[in-house]
Amino acid sequence: MRLAIAQLNTTVGDLEGNRTLILDAHMEAVKQGADLVLYPELVTCGYPPQDLVTRPDFVSAVTQLNHHLAESLSAGPAAVFGTLEGAAEGASRSVHNSAWVVDGGRILGRHDKILLPAYDVFDESRTFEPGGEAHPIEIRGHSVGIAICEDLWTPIPPSSEQALPGANVLLNLSASNDVIGKSAWRSDLVRSQSGR
Repeated sequence: MRLAIAQLNTTVGDLEGNRTLILDAHMEAVKQGADLVLYPELVTCGYPPQDLVTRPDFVSAVTQLNHHLAESLSAGPAAVFGTLEGAAEGASRSVHNSAWVVDGGRILGRHDKILLPAYDVFDESRTFEPGGEAHPIEIRGHSVGIAICEDLWTPIPPSSEQALPGANVLLNLSASNDVIGKSAWRSDLVRSQSGR
């Protein structure tokens, strides 16, 4: 599987501008012959959206964008993009920090972030409903596990649940800030989790 990674600098709340960045990156991935494009965490709405996720009109606009992207990304590679997803009725919080998997104009599945941080600007446990179980998703003949940022950081991550039934590729969507030394730390983390 040829993977393209779209490292985009999105703007919180600029859904139209973020949509343009996503579609442009998809077209570049088409030119590069990618089978799958991986976008950042919450790429549709920008990160961190904080209290914007409590506004029903904003969540509705993001939901419309999600469906528009599923249709617009129908040609070329499959895509995994970070977005908002409404939580089930009766949940403590109204939305999930999610990843949608789309291919050929169809929604193949989604993963809701399970481990939500509660520090600094990453106060997600206050605004997002945590996800439940993690299951692999079949993408173009590959069993793929999806983790969103902190979902990969714990000693026994939710991706372990995805590996047991056969996931042999793990994708991690992240939008956390970059600081000196973080790249090496992430490489060590992913190497360790892969080995585990």
